[in-house]
Amino acid sequence: MAGAITVTYSRSGFLGFFSGLAVLVWKLGRRNRAIVTIGSVIFGTLFIVLAPGLYGARILSSFGLMPDASGSFTARNDLLTRSLWVALRHPLLGIGMGNFPIVSIHDKVSHNAYTQVAAEMGFLALIIYLMFLIIPLRRLRQIERETFQTGAHRKFFYLAVGIQASLIAYLVSSFFASVAYLWNVYYLIAYAVCLRRIYYVEVIAKENNRLQTASSAGVTKNKGANEVTSITPQPLNS
Repeated sequence: MAGAITVTYSRSGFLGFFSGLAVLVWKLGRRNRAIVTIGSVIFGTLFIVLAPGLYGARILSSFGLMPDASGSFTARNDLLTRSLWVALRHPLLGIGMGNFPIVSIHDKVSHNAYTQVAAEMGFLALIIYLMFLIIPLRRLRQIERETFQTGAHRKFFYLAVGIQASLIAYLVSSFFASVAYLWNVYYLIAYAVCLRRIYYVEVIAKENNRLQTASSAGVTKNKGANEVTSITPQPLNS
């Protein structure tokens, strides 16, 4: 993936890739966070410096630090402005799925999944779309917290962190591509939902059953002790 991102000079791919990598580094390297952070900065710098051609200059042009020779940065800004304007003019229902190129610049798509949804389906759809992306992240974060110190359930910890990194990479990359209707993110959401369900069945439900069993055993033991006490014979009077 890193090689494909480099040879295609993809700026959105670069930002998404390193966003996901940053999540992995931050969450998996928390015990040696300073060392991991320094190593990641060095790796990122070497990646840009050693990349072929003018790749480093192209990446830096995304932040306005270098001139954009191809002019794509300016074109993307113009499309972003147009898509925001269309979304503001049609806030309720948008202009219909797939219709933005009709009112766009040179029949181009918005190159932004969020304005794509807002312009073509309205702001209510955008809110639902954002909730659809963010709520699974919160559930995964909960699984991560609950399994971080538990050796028996480390597989859930690593899966939760991995899917979080993938979703963050999508959130960043999709800001530069009209991909809201493609299948990519819906697989990730499905993985997150399935992991949450499996975690509940294998961990939470079993733990609840164990506590209920222990509680029932305690009640039975206390009840038995009370019964024994009640039938203990008293000494006879002489």
